Amino acid sequence: MYADERQLHLQRPQHRAVLAYLLLNANHVVPTGQVIDALWGEAPPASARAQVQACVSHIRRALSGGKGGGVLISQAGGYRIVVTEGELDQADFARRVREARVIAADGNLASAADLLRSALALWRGMPLGGARGAFVADAAAALQEQRLAAHEELIDIEQALGRHTQLIPELSVLVSENPLRERLSSQFILALASAGRSVQALQFHNAVKLRLADELGLEPGPYLAAAQLRVLRREVPVGKPPSGAVANLAAREPSQVVPAQLPPGPASFVGREQHLARLDEVLLDPTPGARAVVLSGTAGVGKSALALQWAHRSVDRFPGGQLYLDLRGRAGRNELSPSAALGMLLRSLSVPAADVPARCQEAANLYRSMLAGRRVLVLLDDAVSVDQVRPLLSGCSTSAVVITSRDHLVGLVARDGVQPVPVDLFTPEESRALLVRALGERRVNDESEAVDALAVACAHLPLALRIAAAKIARQPQRSIARRVAELRLGDAIAALAIEDDPESRLEGAFDRSYGSLSRAAQRLFRFLGHLPGDWFTAEAVAALTGGTPIDTVSLLNQLAAAHLVYERAPGLFNVHRLLRQYARMRLAEHEHTGLRPVGTSGCGRVRCQMPAAIGSDPTIAV
Repeated sequence: MYADERQLHLQRPQHRAVLAYLLLNANHVVPTGQVIDALWGEAPPASARAQVQACVSHIRRALSGGKGGGVLISQAGGYRIVVTEGELDQADFARRVREARVIAADGNLASAADLLRSALALWRGMPLGGARGAFVADAAAALQEQRLAAHEELIDIEQALGRHTQLIPELSVLVSENPLRERLSSQFILALASAGRSVQALQFHNAVKLRLADELGLEPGPYLAAAQLRVLRREVPVGKPPSGAVANLAAREPSQVVPAQLPPGPASFVGREQHLARLDEVLLDPTPGARAVVLSGTAGVGKSALALQWAHRSVDRFPGGQLYLDLRGRAGRNELSPSAALGMLLRSLSVPAADVPARCQEAANLYRSMLAGRRVLVLLDDAVSVDQVRPLLSGCSTSAVVITSRDHLVGLVARDGVQPVPVDLFTPEESRALLVRALGERRVNDESEAVDALAVACAHLPLALRIAAAKIARQPQRSIARRVAELRLGDAIAALAIEDDPESRLEGAFDRSYGSLSRAAQRLFRFLGHLPGDWFTAEAVAALTGGTPIDTVSLLNQLAAAHLVYERAPGLFNVHRLLRQYARMRLAEHEHTGLRPVGTSGCGRVRCQMPAAIGSDPTIAV
């Protein structure tokens, strides 16, 4: 707000509200009681009248630098704010809109469009922004309705002038901000079709139709129905591409190439029958509803392999295409931002790069519009967080989304209807089946006991088993038993490294899960590397570390969420042997600040020295 070119600084929302209400009733006396009702509705405080008087006094002081003396007047038990023609933008806006309608009725469409553009240029931000009072929501909605109605009239006029293509960027923003406004949506459909993008226009129509049904239970109204019919009948005139900067947004018919982006499936996939059945149940369900799952599990457990196996065997169920995106959740990689991910997905759906919205929300709206009514499979691999994934959900019941992550992504399960599918270590039978597939049945049968021992040494972790099998197959002259001995006695994680493939390093696979923990959880995890036995309870860990049971349970829950420990039964945890070795590796790097072993007693118990921050007794037998 300005007084004689001087900006008014009204910081308190109540002051803004009183001034706004008086301006909405400019040049009319507004009784004090009416102002009170506007601010507080049916429940005003006892001090309401005094508060209004204080607000008016403050506003008068703010105005005094300009024409304050005669602008806000106390009169007949109320207040009147005096404005003249051209001083109030809202009144000026209404006047210009009325004049534009008269000019348009006379046939001068170009002048009417210019006048409407000048009227809309008077708007700044949201109506009544920063004001607080009972009247604000309804008044702001009424003002916004005036603004949108004028915008719709302007677009109708400009489309009548043949300016369809130039309107696409403007309409794209408007429909993303007002997704249930049918007149704007119909104008966007006609603009796309006139620009030669009839396929995208009809896809957008289907998206709006689904949204109206899902959110309001309504069928499309006359605006949308008429727009769809005109596109189907090819009654929309195709305009010529504009020149200059707008040419970058010129109409181009999307390519009809169906995306087929799935990487090759795993060559030696075994087991996981229950998981595959669950994916069928959720993702191929014919009843309406969101179809999305998150496959979560520890590093190297085979989440991506499971997702690809299911995707390849179900590809015929998704004739609209298959999209694949690596979200780069592994340690040492720059995770993909939602905006970057949406840009890649939209370009895969034949949206020209120049037409991809820069704002994440607008890009997400366009992405959902492109998927509406299509049977598309979207595989989002190696997700980092809920915030990264949520904008990438399809939002429709015709497509399916498969997410893999080392985190549970509980927020997606709780708020977005994504179904959780935990992926655990292999069973002994699955481990043996993988080794039979990799090494051959004869060799596995010849060294049956060593094969079972190899599975245990690899902690039944699929990635570790595949690496071990690859190394054994490369050196057929060496026995499986010898490889088992190397894993048991040496550095198993180093022994399972692949020299020319750093992406397959087990240490790197564990790093991101460990790096995502709080410092306290990291410290507790390092301690677990020297616990004897495979099983422990929170109470036992609390007793050994000197922590409280409540704090210990909280930290163990963090470790379980990151799949660095497993809760096999309520309160009963374990860590597989490769993670245990990884914990000892991390401990060696933090000896100067963390827990470190100082010896072994005669009965084989590890004695550990702890800093005071973990336990009060510096030496405890574990």
